[in-house]
Amino acid sequence: MLSEVGEGLRLVFSDAYLRALVLSSATFNLHIGMLAGLQVLFLSRVLEIPPAWIGVIFAVVGLGALVGALTAARFTGWLGIGGVVIRMQLISSLAGVAFALVQAPPVVAATLVGLILFVKAASTVIRNVNVVSIRQARTPQHLLGRVGGTSQFVGIGLGSLGGIVGGLLAEWLGIREATLIAGLIAMFSFSWLFFSPIRSLKGLPEAMKA
Repeated sequence: MLSEVGEGLRLVFSDAYLRALVLSSATFNLHIGMLAGLQVLFLSRVLEIPPAWIGVIFAVVGLGALVGALTAARFTGWLGIGGVVIRMQLISSLAGVAFALVQAPPVVAATLVGLILFVKAASTVIRNVNVVSIRQARTPQHLLGRVGGTSQFVGIGLGSLGGIVGGLLAEWLGIREATLIAGLIAMFSFSWLFFSPIRSLKGLPEAMKA
């Protein structure tokens, strides 16, 4: 088992495309993991948004994800696969920062947060659809399971760590400050992609040589 994980890591980190994808996803999962423990606290305690409105906000997030799934192919056609991944990751990351900076009366804050998280959900889904396409195209057929498993292993590992990190930061610095740090961490997920060959991709890349 450990040897298979090690082989998967070697394959992923030896290729510029796969390395950028897994590092970007892992960093964004760290951000998501941090927010898992902070988001409701931020909405209820810092912004003082009533529980019923928080429920509506989460429903809006689900709608954003649906819109992203329905429009992913169209955005890819407009921007190219590399362009859409870069731009959607940037939008998702900036939305994470904007979320932490919201400061307004509850009604206005709920509206702003709903809009921000709608855009974040839609852009994240569009990004994810294209990331999977790039990974599958770049990976030789017989290595798809190993590379996919490695990507999940790294991403889920950092996502789980994010919950602990977010809680500790909230305890030490405060809920808003911890939420802002989570947003800034999301910006690194954009950097991994921007400084990689993915930025210049117009179509799917060729499979790597195993």
